[in-house]
Amino acid sequence: MTGTRSAKIAAVMIMVLLASGCTVFDGKEQLGTLLTSWSQGDYADIETVAPKGTLVLADDADRDAFLAGVLDEGVDTDPVARADLRHSFLVLGAYAKCMQQSRVWMDDRRTAVWFEDYVAREDRNTACAWSPITIDIWQLPRSDLGEVDAADLSAVEPQ
Repeated sequence: MTGTRSAKIAAVMIMVLLASGCTVFDGKEQLGTLLTSWSQGDYADIETVAPKGTLVLADDADRDAFLAGVLDEGVDTDPVARADLRHSFLVLGAYAKCMQQSRVWMDDRRTAVWFEDYVAREDRNTACAWSPITIDIWQLPRSDLGEVDAADLSAVEPQ
């Protein structure tokens, strides 16, 4: 009886770890909060600042340089401009959005952070007539980095 109960407890604990995004098995963790999104459907020129791959804005200078490239005056840059980069950093990525969503991963050694777009299983058979370029901007707390400086992070998934 004790062995069966221990096995059930162990199985439940593994399920909880997997559901919580634990890095025990895959060496990466999903982090951050979506700060804002900009869509080509709302801002025609947004693709001019769409990053190729992952872009990390680690400090005010990075942010100011990025925002200087946003030419469409209608783009709501306030969430990005107001982000407190003393306590957080920003991760950006762009993708053609149909049913795609985005997320940000960090490796468990805290050496890399990367942006990923994906389609949820239930949406994989959806066909869209148009998929506007979308930029998602994620905010991550610096406390997630430990002793690592956000400026030192690699912006590609480790192999």
